[in-house]
Amino acid sequence: LDEPTNDLDLESLSVLEEAVRGYTGCLLVVSHDRAFLDRVCTHILHLPGDGSWTLHTGGWSTWQQTQRQAPQVTKVKRDTQSASASSAAPPKLTYAESIRLDGIEAELESLEAQISALEVKLGQPEVINQHQKLREVSQAHATLSEQRDGLYGLWESLMDKQSAWDDWRNSN
Repeated sequence: LDEPTNDLDLESLSVLEEAVRGYTGCLLVVSHDRAFLDRVCTHILHLPGDGSWTLHTGGWSTWQQTQRQAPQVTKVKRDTQSASASSAAPPKLTYAESIRLDGIEAELESLEAQISALEVKLGQPEVINQHQKLREVSQAHATLSEQRDGLYGLWESLMDKQSAWDDWRNSN
């Protein structure tokens, strides 16, 4: 299921959650809705992007807690290797980066809504039957999808930077 909670009202979301929890087979769910993932997932498949993968038992919160604990183990190893390396503070978010991070969620919601609207258009016969219109809507969809992906990348890098700073500050 790819982003199954987009554009669902609360009642539809509840029905979807019941159906997913009641399904006895295996489902692969890709979603940015962390609360949904926490309520329906029994395992998290983590793909860090380096060609490896890890299967974690539990929902989103369990996986997130595991990830928070992992850097602490790495930090302990670094501390034993070099005290001077661990004392250097990682860069803190600039004021502009903090402001940008605060606005990214609203931008992502807007982009997701626009993309969903274009996906609806792509299924309409009047668009499918007009080659030029189909191409325009497809190009707009691709452009917005690229913008969304870039924005998610920016959000992730800013969150990583903020987390590194917070971890360092809390350990010192």
